[in-house]
Amino acid sequence: MKNLFLMAIMLVSLTTQAQSKVELKGYTLGSTSATSEKITTLGGIDGVIQAFKINDGRIYQLIFIPSNDGSDVQRVYQSSVDKIVKGMENKYGITFKKKYPNKYDDDNVTYSCVSDGCFFFITCDGNQYMSPPIEMGVVVQSNALSIIAEREEQVKANSDF
Repeated sequence: MKNLFLMAIMLVSLTTQAQSKVELKGYTLGSTSATSEKITTLGGIDGVIQAFKINDGRIYQLIFIPSNDGSDVQRVYQSSVDKIVKGMENKYGITFKKKYPNKYDDDNVTYSCVSDGCFFFITCDGNQYMSPPIEMGVVVQSNALSIIAEREEQVKANSDF
């Protein structure tokens, strides 16, 4: 029992250390921040990054959406998506898996990877009749803190009856 307890503490410690390495534009998973949103660039694309927090203020999820003004979504070209994919692979030492959610439609693509207790996800919703054709979003999430966030949301929902 004592060994099991020590292993659990070590696992939590390692997970926290791994998450603390994941930083995106000044936000670090597992840390606290006074701001929850800022306009910035990612891979040379203007956009807005949002930090989602659990009740104790720690960041569990970061989302980047291309935008010129912080409110309207900006569509991008495939070359911009490729820059972000390669940039994130290089920065975090990960390899994305590319998937087509609909086998009859190659305009919509997702890139995903789980590494060091974090989930990396890029979604691309393409429309070949628009220029630029792709609406995209980038998500970086701590798996352990996401579970806490889901529990907190459930407690909030349960108290609403």
